[in-house]
Amino acid sequence: MSCILRAADARPAAAEPTGWLLANVRILSTLVPVHEDADRQSPLVTSLVAGDEARLVEATTKNGQRWVAAKLPGGREGFVPGDTRVYVYSRVRLLDEEVTPYEHPSPASLPKGQYRKRAQFRIIDTIESTPGTWVKVRDYSGAEGFIPGATRVQKLQDGAG
Repeated sequence: MSCILRAADARPAAAEPTGWLLANVRILSTLVPVHEDADRQSPLVTSLVAGDEARLVEATTKNGQRWVAAKLPGGREGFVPGDTRVYVYSRVRLLDEEVTPYEHPSPASLPKGQYRKRAQFRIIDTIESTPGTWVKVRDYSGAEGFIPGATRVQKLQDGAG
C-alpha cells in the first residue's frame, strides 16, 4: 500500500522494533553494541554511534530481551538491542513534474541536478528552517541533496536495498 503526501510529512519517527523489519535506518542512540548473537554475553562485532547507518532485517526475542538482526556497511552482521532508537528512512516516488535538489536546505545554495516525475529516492532527514521545512534525500546512485518539504511524493513499500 502507498500514500500520497508532502515530502515533509513522510518524516519517519524513531521506530518500535515491530516496525523495523527490512528497514534502512540511521542510529539515534548514543552508543549501540552490535553482538554476534542475540545475547548481551555474546562477543561484540562492533559498536554503532549516533549517525551510523544500518539495515535492520528481523526482530527476535531471546531470554525476554528484544533483539534486531542488523546488516552493517561493509557486509558485517550482528544483533542490536531492541530498545535502540532509530530514524527509519522512507522510500518515496516523486509526484511533482520535477524538483531540484540543492546542496544545502536553501534555494540560494548550489543545485545538484534535477529529479523528474516518478523518480525514486529515500527521505533520510527533515530539517526545519526559515522560511520552511526541507527534506534531505538520497537517490539510488548515492547522491544526496535537499528538496522543499512541500514537494509531493508517494510513500512506497520498503523492499530490498
